Amino acid sequence: MNAQNERGKFILKASLYVSIITTVVSQLTMQLLGGNRHDSSYWSQEIENLGEELIFENGLPPFISSAGVFPPESYIFGIGLTITGILFILLSYEMANLQEITLSKDPKSTKFSYWSNKLGLIFGVFTGASIILISWTPMDTQLMAHIQLAIQVFYGALLWASFATISRTSIDNEVRVKNISINTIRWSLIVLAFTSLQLIPVAIIHSMLNLAALFEWIMFFSLCLVLFSFNLIFTSTPIIEEE
Repeated sequence: MNAQNERGKFILKASLYVSIITTVVSQLTMQLLGGNRHDSSYWSQEIENLGEELIFENGLPPFISSAGVFPPESYIFGIGLTITGILFILLSYEMANLQEITLSKDPKSTKFSYWSNKLGLIFGVFTGASIILISWTPMDTQLMAHIQLAIQVFYGALLWASFATISRTSIDNEVRVKNISINTIRWSLIVLAFTSLQLIPVAIIHSMLNLAALFEWIMFFSLCLVLFSFNLIFTSTPIIEEE
């Protein structure tokens, strides 16, 4: 069990570090290099079937995926997110496998907890695979496919986080951080991520692209914090922080 715990902790931390470093470094590289990145971009040909226009008058907005357009940051973006996707698939399996063992020993566990754990695994693998695909589907040449994959990643991650949280509800019921239930913290972060996701298209419709990008980053870091909280799964004795 200890070997499995250590392996799970390593994969979880690696998933977090690689995803955060990849997105932040590739974004900073895009912002600092300038050039074509800050020139007006006309992408209406990508959505011509919808009869709409897409023009970035002030250059690429700071969306996470904007870093996948121009090299060299596109290489950082593609390679980093590919590794992230692979790690997330492995992590989903490790979490679900260990969680099933934990649930079998928990007298408060229910069939709903078991099914939530299995659904968490399914959506975790689905999300990881979508991350791998989107990392090599640049939005400047494959915009519609990129948007579809982004939707899969965002909602897949939200569903994974939700089902993983449900499966841990009874187990982590007594765990508190600064006297706040870890379950409450997880659900608050999930709601924040979901709300941010709904606000992204609203901001885009009103041509507030920087605000839309901000909502995307809020969603991303909210889900990263949820992921970090599941470190408890790989802790033999959950630590309850005292007041």
